[in-house]
Amino acid sequence: MMIYLIGPGGAGKTTTAQLLASQLGWDCFDLDLYFMQTVGDISTYIDQFGYAYYAQKILSVT
Repeated sequence: MMIYLIGPGGAGKTTTAQLLASQLGWDCFDLDLYFMQTVGDISTYIDQFGYAYYAQKILSVT
């Protein structure tokens, strides 16, 4: 089972996901961190290709 937390930046999604995963004994994957490790800076990517391409790229990871 996967649970996706979505919302604006700085809303606490990562913190909430990490706490929930720890309580459930599940793994937690931060897609922003994965994106930065594999593609590069998110802001630069969005500036170059637009948010729609970023959203498409991040969804293709899952």
